[in-house]
Amino acid sequence: MFRKALALTLVLSTTWAVTPVRADQGGGTAPSTIYAGVSVYQGGWRGTGSSCAWAPHNAMPGGSSSMPVFKTVDGLRYQLYDKRCPGPTLEYIWIPDIDHKRLSFNATAYLERVLPDPVATFAPPAAKGIVKVGMWFWIDPSDWVPFSVTAWVPTPSGTRWATTTARPVRLVFDPGDGSLGSGSVSCTTPGTRWTAPYGDERRSPSGCQYTFDHSSVMANNGSSFPAKVTIVWDVSWRSSSGAGGYSGQLRTSSSYAMRVREIEALVVA
Repeated sequence: MFRKALALTLVLSTTWAVTPVRADQGGGTAPSTIYAGVSVYQGGWRGTGSSCAWAPHNAMPGGSSSMPVFKTVDGLRYQLYDKRCPGPTLEYIWIPDIDHKRLSFNATAYLERVLPDPVATFAPPAAKGIVKVGMWFWIDPSDWVPFSVTAWVPTPSGTRWATTTARPVRLVFDPGDGSLGSGSVSCTTPGTRWTAPYGDERRSPSGCQYTFDHSSVMANNGSSFPAKVTIVWDVSWRSSSGAGGYSGQLRTSSSYAMRVREIEALVVA
């Protein structure tokens, strides 16, 4: 889950690291935003609230003029930077000269790792489904929010960054009953939590509902239908250059075993 990912540091390559930190972002992004920066440990560029500062090598006192300041590896140009944080330590770090589009790819790659898989709840419960009785499904609204990742690198002219944002647009339920059912259903909300006053006959106000027509004893395994719940995310990006746009969709899914039974009714005259 995303909240667990906040405690991790992910290394993308020998010269890159992603340092998740908490930030209070407005404008419709999730309260917990991950900033991806060039670093070898927890830290960030000046302006993020960190007291560390980045500068091209020899631009800060203490730089050594005998060190090379540029190199090319696999066609990618690197420049040597000084990173100074509080204390006497000065670090020398090679920074790749990458464009905004490539930064957005790095941000998207990390975003795929932290988007939450849906944790669905059902009424009736997944293990107690009933033929011809509408089954509501929903997820925690706290997972139905935009998630953003910003990847950035320092440059001689300032920070270059690209932010990728995924916004949930559809919750899909694939019942797993194949030709025995009517196919998957979807809704554009996280669903509505069922409570007793709704009763058994009323349809979900959110539309997040599916009705099984047959018992799961007819499933291939003779016991349960292999259902799946999926969140569909629209992905877009923007950058410090003004470039950006729509990037496509991502999907996160979870599987569930749906046990559905028939209830015989006894009619007394």
